[in-house]
Amino acid sequence: MEVRRYLMLKEEYLPLVLSGKKRITIRRRTRLREGDLFYIHSGGKVWGIGRVTRVERIMKDELTPEHARLEGMSYEKLRRELDRIYGKRNVPLYVVHFEVIKRFEEPVEVERRFYGDLTPSEIAHLALKHGLFPDDGEARKILHRVAETGSIRKVAMELGGLRRRGKVRAILRKAYEELKREGIV
Repeated sequence: MEVRRYLMLKEEYLPLVLSGKKRITIRRRTRLREGDLFYIHSGGKVWGIGRVTRVERIMKDELTPEHARLEGMSYEKLRRELDRIYGKRNVPLYVVHFEVIKRFEEPVEVERRFYGDLTPSEIAHLALKHGLFPDDGEARKILHRVAETGSIRKVAMELGGLRRRGKVRAILRKAYEELKREGIV
C-alpha cells in the first residue's frame, strides 16, 4: 500500500473524520483523485490513512444539506464557513469523498522525518539559540514564530496562506542542515 498524498485538516475536524462523521472535504483545488490513498494529517501529526472514493466538481451555490451532513455539520454552518473562506461568490469547488481505512494507535509526527528526531519548534529554538541567519530578518522572524506556535501551518497562514508552508519548511530544513553541519544536532 503506497501512500503519497496528504489530506490536511484543521484540528477541530479531526475527531469527526476519525469517527466517520465527516466523510467529505470541500476544497477550491485538489490533486486527489478517486482511488488515491492519503495520510490524514492534522496538527503536525498523521493520524491514519484514508482513501478517496469520489471527487465531484460543483459550484458553491449547488451544495446541499446532504453535503453538510457528510461534512459533519449543519447546512447553515457549512454555508457560513465557506462564505468566510471563499466569500459570497459562487466559485467552483471540489468535493472529495473519502473513507478512513486505517487509524494509527499513536499519531506520527510527520515533520520529524525531515528533521531527524526534532520537531519544527525544537529546530527553530536551536537555530535562534545558536544565532543562525543573523543577516536574514525574514528567516529569523519565521523561526521565532515557529518556536512560539510550534506550527508550520499557523506561520504559513500568518505569511499569507497555506502556499507559504514551503517557505517555512525550506527555512527549517536549511536551519537543520546548518545545525547538523556545526555538530549541534
